[in-house]
Amino acid sequence: MVFGQGNCPQIVSQALAAATNTCIDTQRNLVCYGNFRLDVQTRAGQDQNFAFDNQGDKAPLKQIASLKLSSYNEANNEWGVAVMSLQATLPDTSPGQNVTVLLFGNVEIADATSEGSKPMSAFYFQSGIGDAPCKEAPDSGILIRTPKGAGQVTLSMNEVIISLGSTAFLQAQPGNTMSISMLEGQATVANQTVTAGSKVEIPITDTLSPSGPVSEPIPYDFSVIARLPTTYLDSLVNGTQIETACTISANHDQVTLRVGPGQNRNTVAFMPQGDFAVTGQARVGDTVWFQLAKNEVLPQKANQVKEIW
Repeated sequence: MVFGQGNCPQIVSQALAAATNTCIDTQRNLVCYGNFRLDVQTRAGQDQNFAFDNQGDKAPLKQIASLKLSSYNEANNEWGVAVMSLQATLPDTSPGQNVTVLLFGNVEIADATSEGSKPMSAFYFQSGIGDAPCKEAPDSGILIRTPKGAGQVTLSMNEVIISLGSTAFLQAQPGNTMSISMLEGQATVANQTVTAGSKVEIPITDTLSPSGPVSEPIPYDFSVIARLPTTYLDSLVNGTQIETACTISANHDQVTLRVGPGQNRNTVAFMPQGDFAVTGQARVGDTVWFQLAKNEVLPQKANQVKEIW
């Protein structure tokens, strides 16, 4: 199979759309595998008794020690995306209200909660800065949104206590600074109130601990904020699917279609000519497999198979 000719804007938009559509049902205190590639470390003393290798896989945050997302790699069609749904300081009586966290690009995050706290209510993180792979793509970082009407939610990020209401963009570079930009609402960061349209910066050490006071709020760079995937965050929060134009076609008439991802899965037919919509992805070993809409690619056998890859 030949993946539709990809360039940076397409790869990034397809990654975000796929992540949104497969992670839209992520429940409280779970993390969802949005797009390749993510590397996960489980907590000490716990086995990884869950699948977390393919788009849409979900895992309990209480078992996750850290996540590492891949930076942009066009050759391998990689740009890491993950989605987390946090309870943080929200009450147990409101299970439908969660903090939505969208991570993308060169980001590493590690749980730092103490025993008895909700998972990922405290964490260390770092990200690329100024690393957008093309002008249409965002810099690496984390978008985070608290639920409407829930008031401010308290989180600890790189040992800095933040009371957040609405939507923020986070970046951090070891040995440099952590920045918190408010897109909507406001946040309290130490003794500073940060309102929409502004950001604060905190100097941090190589180990991500704060090494100085929080700066006075300053206007953020709109050219950076304008490229953030807020539309996809909206869809995750509102539960609406993203339409995607990702398609696939065969470069010869002997491309086999299978009932699942992998060379060991049963063959269904040869792929017909034409462009067909991609509805999912899975990685088996070093190979990326693409799921196709069975009613479109093989309507005559749609009732005989559950999936087409």
